[in-house]
Amino acid sequence: MSFTIDKSYKDYNIGAVIMFDDNEENATNMNLYGTQFDDKDNYFVEISKGGKQSVLQVNMAGEVMFFRQL
Repeated sequence: MSFTIDKSYKDYNIGAVIMFDDNEENATNMNLYGTQFDDKDNYFVEISKGGKQSVLQVNMAGEVMFFRQL
């Protein structure tokens, strides 16, 4: 995970990391940072650059996706 983020977002500062562990028995989708997403296990990584903050979503296979700008 870190290598991919470091490579793709090398000029960004990495902040808090949240690990979301899905409760498979609950069918309700998760709401995080004001955005609803499919309830699968994921990491959420806060990044910042030039006073702007964003959140990346990283699935358990290590794929990094832009999630939301804060």
